[in-house]
Amino acid sequence: MALLLCIFENPEFDGKLLADFQAKRSVWPDGGRFDIGPESIQGKLHDQIYMGKWSALITSNFSVKITCPTPNDMGIEVAREFILSSKGSKLQINQSMKNSTDSAIRRHFWNRTFCPAGGIVTMPVDKKSVQKKGYRLMNDTTVDVSQRLSQTKGKLHFKTIQPTIKMGTDSRKGCMTYLQNELLISMYFDIKKQGDYSDTDNNTTIFYSNGIVTELEPVSPTYTLKPNEV
Repeated sequence: MALLLCIFENPEFDGKLLADFQAKRSVWPDGGRFDIGPESIQGKLHDQIYMGKWSALITSNFSVKITCPTPNDMGIEVAREFILSSKGSKLQINQSMKNSTDSAIRRHFWNRTFCPAGGIVTMPVDKKSVQKKGYRLMNDTTVDVSQRLSQTKGKLHFKTIQPTIKMGTDSRKGCMTYLQNELLISMYFDIKKQGDYSDTDNNTTIFYSNGIVTELEPVSPTYTLKPNEV
């Protein structure tokens, strides 16, 4: 019986240590990651955070807080607190970032969940979208997506097969799903009605696929942080 997976897993990563990822930029951790935008920041600068050694502090019997290494070229101190319910399996994750530079910076939170490619991404399309088709291609806009894309009742459906594509919508509903191998991932997230999403081409809900992996990428508004501001 074949094992069905909805989260991308690369067996080549089995047994790898932090130093292995730091030594090879092209190696992507599987599963997913919490990231920080904007995307215009070079990838190797992101590596200093999610491929660095974090400090950990136990804050209660059911919670732990981890903090990224500083200083770093991203100019921020990221902290995450993981809180496990004492009465069940619910896990709450609180994330914050602090400007660790001496000048103002612009940053946003960026979730990136990796799934095997070949499934169907579904995202809501806003009737009042500022985009002509209700969605925006965010990489090569000459790519023909007509054979992989359909829309039904305010939703966009996309078959994530090659070639590489990145696409987003500016919907304010805050949800997206991915159907792969008869398994479904549903994501729900807050959208700030007055939030600044200009760093993501006004998109609030984004996905990327290269024919191997599909990334589900909800984003937060961009925040301007003063020195030491959280």
